[in-house]
Amino acid sequence: MLLCAKYLFSILFMTVLDQVLEVEQASEAAIKQAKDNAAAELQAAIVAAQAQITDASERAAATVKEATEAAQTKAETEASAIVAAAEKEAATVKAEITAKADELTKSVIDAANAA
Repeated sequence: MLLCAKYLFSILFMTVLDQVLEVEQASEAAIKQAKDNAAAELQAAIVAAQAQITDASERAAATVKEATEAAQTKAETEASAIVAAAEKEAATVKAEITAKADELTKSVIDAANAA
């Protein structure tokens, strides 16, 4: 009977050890799966972050290009206005000088005729 009890205890002990081993293996598998999932999620997050950085960089470059073009257009418009105003002022000054020159020429001619 003692032999039977030892045998029964041995079987029960082995069964418990088998169950502990199964639990440990399942736990290791779960840990490995969790690590694999975390690595995959991290890689996906890195790829998504890189895509967002690329997108933001492209949008920033487009904004800079648009701002540069707008500034260039504004500068050209202002320069054109300045040139037009300068040309108008120069024409006015030229007309005044021509009028004065005509007056002086007439007065010189009048003075020469009177003499």
